[in-house]
Amino acid sequence: MNRWISAILLFDFKLRHVPGKEHGPDGLSRRPPAPEDPPVNDDYEDWIDTANAFTTTIATSRQPDDLPWCLTTDTFCIEVLNEIPPLQAVLLAHQHFHHKSALLTHVFTTTASPSSTPSIPRTDKARKRDANLDLVISFLLNPSRPSNISESDFKKLVRLATGFFIQDGRLWKKDSRNKHKLVIRDEEKRLDLIRQAHDSLGHKGIFTTRTRLLDRFWWPDLDADVRWYIKTCHECQTRLIHHFHIPPTVPTPLNLFRKAHIDTMFMPRSHGYRYIVHARCFLSSYPEFRMLRAENARSLATFIFEDILCRWGAIEELVTDNGPAFIQAAEHLSAKYKINHIRISPYNSQANGIVERRHLDVREALVKASEGEEQHWTTAAPAVFWAERVSIQKSTGYSPYYIAHGLEPLLPFDLAEATYLAPSLTKPVSTEDLIAARALQLRKRPTDLAQVKEDVLKARYASIREFNKKYENNIRDFDFDDGSLVLVRNSRHDKDLGSKTAPRHFGPMIVLRRTKGGSYILSELDGSISKLRFAAFRLVPYHPRNLRAVPVTKITDATPEQLDNYTYDVDSADLARPDTPQPQPSPLSPATHPIATSGLVQLASKPLKHQPSPQNYLHD
Repeated sequence: MNRWISAILLFDFKLRHVPGKEHGPDGLSRRPPAPEDPPVNDDYEDWIDTANAFTTTIATSRQPDDLPWCLTTDTFCIEVLNEIPPLQAVLLAHQHFHHKSALLTHVFTTTASPSSTPSIPRTDKARKRDANLDLVISFLLNPSRPSNISESDFKKLVRLATGFFIQDGRLWKKDSRNKHKLVIRDEEKRLDLIRQAHDSLGHKGIFTTRTRLLDRFWWPDLDADVRWYIKTCHECQTRLIHHFHIPPTVPTPLNLFRKAHIDTMFMPRSHGYRYIVHARCFLSSYPEFRMLRAENARSLATFIFEDILCRWGAIEELVTDNGPAFIQAAEHLSAKYKINHIRISPYNSQANGIVERRHLDVREALVKASEGEEQHWTTAAPAVFWAERVSIQKSTGYSPYYIAHGLEPLLPFDLAEATYLAPSLTKPVSTEDLIAARALQLRKRPTDLAQVKEDVLKARYASIREFNKKYENNIRDFDFDDGSLVLVRNSRHDKDLGSKTAPRHFGPMIVLRRTKGGSYILSELDGSISKLRFAAFRLVPYHPRNLRAVPVTKITDATPEQLDNYTYDVDSADLARPDTPQPQPSPLSPATHPIATSGLVQLASKPLKHQPSPQNYLHD
């Protein structure tokens, strides 16, 4: 398949439509072979190998003393760590091509012996305790002091042996309640017992699984072994209910309408209108809106140009939810007015929370102002958004209208009851006096805006302190390294009551890079790079169980320049942070971060966070 793909990429095709009336049958395809015809070449694929200069390399299996071993073909290298059991592999073919219209691709086809069952990781302390069981058995069979043990060590051995006894050739551990437990010494047997107690009995948690085993069996570090097994259970990881929160950040407020958040609301049909496009200033939360009959790039671009650019001037940043219509409209505006379009990652409405949070308030106000007749919401929309503009915000103590215009709005009851304190004009005022009064107002304007920014920051810091207090035990900053294995939360069904059996997490997937805004670029285990961006709060580390390396059947590596093209967008939530770390380019060369296909393995030559060592992963 890959050879044919490489051959097709050698050509530049131009599609041309041929009408059926001009494409009639011919006799050449029906002519039987003639004696004078040249022999047919059975190897009709030979031209592919000739055109691409493919080579075939035969390698022998590797022995344990050869590890670590390395295949230095071009820039590709696989390192097998000393801790990994011997991997018997035969390299059948190495195919490499590089064409200007194709990505640099390495293709490896390998065969290997079936992998053994995963082994339980043992600490030095656990191995020492296992070795002490041999001394206990020897002492119980022959209660005498060995010649190679000191007096103090012999006393420790006697105290340890008093907790065990041998019956019918099997070692038992004594229990104060006469519930003696069989000691399991074989590691494969231990793993099988844990598997039965966990997998076959409902995938219960650590306490239940541990209790089931301790009622009947015992071995050193049983608790740690059970904890490791459940932690690496694929089914339990993908069905994880517990949600983590990432540490909140405080974006620095920009100037008035330098940054805007925009989104659309789907509404019941009213006088031909079905949508409301809703935009908010990042600093003042001043709303702009327009009712739409259809949500398309033309209507959105018209709204942005007429109601934002022509009213507030050119904005620097525009945050959207990645909708196709918004993307097309923003691309047009970006090319024409140099507006930076920020696309939030999927299922990350918090990044566009300035406008998303206000959807509920606006919708409820529309229904109430329509007196329950939702089909007439269009008549109430102007008044509702005027109310949004003149309502005082708790965070700043000012209304968006005052922040935007520098003066308080006059409401109908202000005129009726004469609540304003401005003196009435009983005589003409000179032009100089009017200019002086306006100058005093303008001089106060920068001070007011600076105070608004300070109040907004204080309110956001207070909100973060409240958030940290509320979710103190659930805040995690995993900060995944390139090459880490992660699971992705299935956020689509977070609040869907009809999807109780839907998987709560997808994966595992491989972290390729973190964008400047904090989201992640991920790939499947077959090397397919996702075009989506994954918000940090949706990712949790994946813990593989089997540490054996498995055959790499195909590797497709992207160059650093190609990866840079995938990082063009960032999350809006972190863009304005002055202290946001700027990740340095991390070359994803085949020697350090190969992306393995067949859904089995990912190898990395540097230590990775959140993953046990050695860095070889198997999803069983």
